[in-house]
Amino acid sequence: MAEYSLASDEPSPEIPEAFFLCSLCMMLSLRRRMASRFLRGEKEMQRWIIGNQMLPCLSVSM
Repeated sequence: MAEYSLASDEPSPEIPEAFFLCSLCMMLSLRRRMASRFLRGEKEMQRWIIGNQMLPCLSVSM
């Protein structure tokens, strides 16, 4: 692996570490946000399914 310094003005063939870390952090935060949204959506879905299962019973009892 070639050693390179950030001060050198020749473009490095590898992705700069800072950029990689930044994108990694962004991906992780995005995934966490999506995960929390997914969990919230799952709870809504469970509530919706329970509601739909209750509806026929209610309509029958009425």
